[in-house]
Amino acid sequence: MLRRIPYQQLSLFCGNLATCLAAGLSVPVSLRTSMRSSPSLALREAAETAAQRAAGGMELAEALEVGRDFFPPFLLPVIRCGERSGRLDEALRYLEHHCALLDGPSRMMRNTWLAPLVIMIAGSVIKTLAHAILAPLAMTLGYAMRSLADYALLGAAAWLLFGTPQGKRLLDHLKLALPVIAQVERDLAMNRTPERRPEAIRESNRQLPGAS
Repeated sequence: MLRRIPYQQLSLFCGNLATCLAAGLSVPVSLRTSMRSSPSLALREAAETAAQRAAGGMELAEALEVGRDFFPPFLLPVIRCGERSGRLDEALRYLEHHCALLDGPSRMMRNTWLAPLVIMIAGSVIKTLAHAILAPLAMTLGYAMRSLADYALLGAAAWLLFGTPQGKRLLDHLKLALPVIAQVERDLAMNRTPERRPEAIRESNRQLPGAS
C-alpha cells in the first residue's frame, strides 16, 4: 500500500517551485532545486524523474505524472490548469496554501489512531514483563504466543480496513460515526476534489442541517 506524501512537504515543494520559476529558472532546474530539502524519498524521486521528463520537452503536469500515486488527487489537475491558463505561478501558490491548510487536520486523523495502538502495545509489554517476573516460564511463553496471535489478527484486520476498497468504505462510515473525527473528515473532504470524496462523506454531508 502506497503512502501519500505529507501535505506539509507538498506545501513547501509547491512554494519553492513557484519561487524558482518566478526567478526565471527552467522547469528541470526548478524541480531539482525544490526537492533538495524534502525528507520524503518519494517526493525526491518523483521530482528527479519529472525533471528528466521536463528536460525532454514535457509540460510540468505531464512530467509529474510519475508521482501520481503519491500526490493528492487535486494536485496535478490544478498544475495543468495553471499551465494552460498561463497562471502557473498562481496555481502553485494556491497549492502551497491549500496543502498547508490540509496538513493540520490530516495529521490529527493519523494521530487519532496512534494513541490507542501505543497504549495497547505498552500494556502487552508490561503484562509480558509481569509474567516473566512472577509466573513460570511456560506460562510466560504461552502469554507471549497468545499476544503475537492477537497482533497478527489485528494486522490482518488493519489490512482489510486500509488495503481493500470495501474496508476503506467501512472505515469511512466508522469515522463518520465519531463526533470529533466526523467533523475533521468533513473539513478534509470539503477541501479535496469533490469527485474523489468517499461516498460515505458525501452521504453524511447531505444529511447535515442546511445541506442541499
